[in-house]
Amino acid sequence: MNRQTAQVLSYVFHPGIMPTLGLFLLLQGDTYLKYSIGTTTKNFLYLIIFLNTYLFPALMVLIMRYRNTISSMQLLDRKERIIPMAVASFFYLLTYLLIKKLTLPSVLASMFFGLALSVFAVFFITLKYKISAHMTGIGGLIGAFVGFQLLFGAQLSPWVVLLVLVWGVIGTARLKLKAHSNGQIVVGSVLGFLSIFVSIYAGWG
Repeated sequence: MNRQTAQVLSYVFHPGIMPTLGLFLLLQGDTYLKYSIGTTTKNFLYLIIFLNTYLFPALMVLIMRYRNTISSMQLLDRKERIIPMAVASFFYLLTYLLIKKLTLPSVLASMFFGLALSVFAVFFITLKYKISAHMTGIGGLIGAFVGFQLLFGAQLSPWVVLLVLVWGVIGTARLKLKAHSNGQIVVGSVLGFLSIFVSIYAGWG
């Protein structure tokens, strides 16, 4: 894998896009959620989650880059990640609170509680230690699918295998770019997986 390919993969699998992608796959997959939520509600969820977990945080980073508050959009410096992660934490918490207020299956609230928890954890860890948000994102997605499979007996094994392969590709890309060390990759992956898997399986939120 060359650096250009690694850079493209880092953008395509940006951690902010993972909540929208994960929700879309779960609502279209072989789970009871596919039939318990109407099309209009699904589209509303996609929009709200895309805005709150990707677009608004991304706009903040863009504004910071325009004002030269950060040196690059990739946020390679740990200290430059602190404000964007604080902003992301706010929007992820807001997303969870919105999901909680809607008349939806409780497991979705648990999933987004775990998601918000993982982002807050990344923020606090970033104050002292650089962690891979990309790996937290894909790790959380794997945790969600494993949680749904174990909790509801959903036939999601093919998706889990595919996501694990994507995890490997993203991890390789981040290492190729020298954006993270092996330890930061592992910590991010474990944090993302456990935050959402435990939240779903234990019914938190």
